[in-house]
Amino acid sequence: CLLLSTNPKAEQAVQQYLDDYQVFSLDQADLLPERVNQLQPRAILVDKSSLDEQRLPLKDLPYDVPVLAFYIPDIWEHFETLPSGVADYLVKPIARQTLVESVRQLDVEIQSMLVVDDDPAMQRFVTQALRASQETATPIEQIYSASSGEEALRLLHEKSVDVILLDIDLPDMNGWRILAALQRIPSLATIPVVIISATDLPRMFFAGGRTVLNLAMKRSLSPQELSTT
Repeated sequence: CLLLSTNPKAEQAVQQYLDDYQVFSLDQADLLPERVNQLQPRAILVDKSSLDEQRLPLKDLPYDVPVLAFYIPDIWEHFETLPSGVADYLVKPIARQTLVESVRQLDVEIQSMLVVDDDPAMQRFVTQALRASQETATPIEQIYSASSGEEALRLLHEKSVDVILLDIDLPDMNGWRILAALQRIPSLATIPVVIISATDLPRMFFAGGRTVLNLAMKRSLSPQELSTT
């Protein structure tokens, strides 16, 4: 496969998901026909975050090759750096001291907090752990709880909150969508968020609300190809 991207980490990120193929990268669109002729790739992958597939010289390709365009908006540094707005990432089950330490390390004075989790037991655990702990610099006066993304966004517009503890798996929307919504609102974008999830930190983060994959070919797709797309 031939990957078109100006991001130097894109090849490494894509290669980990394509074990059966070798991925070659190219950062100059005008060299695409030449490289396709040299490598004879099975497909062309286009990083829409750095290149516009509509402006690629696809008509000059030496043969009919599928072009798959998708976003790689934020490949984390060394796959460890957290996306914008996230102060920490905790994986369930969480030890009481781990939770307390994560909140204690935030560089903010915490008077109020929002816990977003659809599990009432988790809400109680967080509330009890933080209120019982003597590690926090000042007592947390108010801890709000929300069981859905919609409820969380409503509370954030009504209440003043210093920290958000956010579960990724919510019944009405993904936690990443909530995080993206917060980043679009200046008054909420600066609130530190501690992610709480039952899964490990993902290696790639796709911005919500955008088209993930476009497939382009010179010819029409066969019924068999459509069924497997």
